[in-house]
Amino acid sequence: TGQGGYEVDKMAMKAGVEDYLSKNEISPSLLERAIRYAIERKKSKIALKKAYGEMECEVLKRTAELAETNERLKESSEKIKHFAFCVSHDLKNPAIGLYGLTRHLAGTYSDKLDERGKKICAQILHASEQIISLVENINLYIATKEIPARYEILKFKEICRTIREEFSTPI
Repeated sequence: TGQGGYEVDKMAMKAGVEDYLSKNEISPSLLERAIRYAIERKKSKIALKKAYGEMECEVLKRTAELAETNERLKESSEKIKHFAFCVSHDLKNPAIGLYGLTRHLAGTYSDKLDERGKKICAQILHASEQIISLVENINLYIATKEIPARYEILKFKEICRTIREEFSTPI
């Protein structure tokens, strides 16, 4: 440019110019430096563009791998869920049968059982109830994992105020 100064510099940069030389300040060494810097900037841009392309390919590759891993995890989760349902079913049926038979035994033959026999029947009933309860808890746990979580923002002050109002009389 034949004009120099800060305003020209500012306008040139806004227009997209990376560098400029003022005609009244040009010299062979300054021209050589400007050309060398321009070549280096171009090389840097090319290298950056290449690296960006490689990075984009890597991101796509990793995204595909992640999607594949997620799919395998879903399949594995389904297999585990199916296994858990099968196990809980296979455990619950005999436990219910054991409970029913023991209850029948205790009810029908209570007059023929001594205290130890009655105590053993009560222990079998209690143990079978526990098994049934545990199996139902397993089924409940599996079922709750199926339902997506629903998050809600709560206002702590309102909750405290409600609790205070609800329990102020009993307290």
